[in-house]
Amino acid sequence: MTKKNKKTIYKSEECVVCFYNILENESYCYCSKCKIHSHLSCLEEWNEKNPNEEGVCCHCRQEGYLVKELIPSCGCCGYLLFIRKKTN
Repeated sequence: MTKKNKKTIYKSEECVVCFYNILENESYCYCSKCKIHSHLSCLEEWNEKNPNEEGVCCHCRQEGYLVKELIPSCGCCGYLLFIRKKTN
């Protein structure tokens, strides 16, 4: 029986909110202006605490530069789907 490989780090990027590494199968968000990365869940939690700043980068506070990388898993075939969504 073989062991499953451990999750690998995505581009050695660290979440600017929680400071943990972003793994290859985690949804994340990055700012195309200041080039920071964060877990999507960390950004959503930050947005809950700062409701007036929805769609604003939590680092540079600029609006319109966030890009969400959504990686939902497909239960029917077991593959990961990769979707890029730029927030407005």
